[in-house]
Amino acid sequence: MTGFLNGDDKIFEDLILEFANVPKRIHHLEMDIKLQVSQPGDKEYQHAPRVKVFRHRDDEPEAFAVRLNLEPGKIDIQEGTFSGLMNRGQFKQLLDFIKKYRVPLLNLWYRPGADILELRDEMDALDRGEKVEFYGSRREKKKG
Repeated sequence: MTGFLNGDDKIFEDLILEFANVPKRIHHLEMDIKLQVSQPGDKEYQHAPRVKVFRHRDDEPEAFAVRLNLEPGKIDIQEGTFSGLMNRGQFKQLLDFIKKYRVPLLNLWYRPGADILELRDEMDALDRGEKVEFYGSRREKKKG
């Protein structure tokens, strides 16, 4: 413990992960849900880009994840089920949202340092009929 207090130990080096929590004021869905997009930075995740959907906490039993696919129109539920969190109509609305804003959501995943306000700006650009460029699916490897 002394080593940790002196800053010598790096016990958290591989455990600290960043997430962007997307609240209702950003996603504008008329549902009491939160969306969470991981932001791996230089870390390698064991799962593909995804949006985690939950009401209060991301580990609640009703939470589920939807994979963000690089192919337009292709959506997969990775884990969980929507039935405890929303009805079929709301689920369809959520899937339509993910299809429409796939590129801004993927950019939030792939672009280091991106924030939810940039996500909202890109969503607004799509709503205006503007094209939003895809940041890219490859993160640069840390040199060292």
